[in-house]
Amino acid sequence: MKILDLITNPQTGRLSHTRLWANVASLIASVQFVRLNTTDWQLWLVYLGCVGGYAVARCLIAQGGSVPPTKGESL
Repeated sequence: MKILDLITNPQTGRLSHTRLWANVASLIASVQFVRLNTTDWQLWLVYLGCVGGYAVARCLIAQGGSVPPTKGESL
């Protein structure tokens, strides 16, 4: 994976403002969290929930809201 893959559209290869600003926001949040230098587990949960929650939400949106079939169920 190249660093440009983080900010470009995979279909067109052009700059994606959505990807660019999402990754800038994640970078800034991560840097600020590291600067806190805390062992408070509640802050860790909030930080990981935000970063992980964003990644899960993005995957769900990319699927178009469709739910994959369960085991033994056909399309």
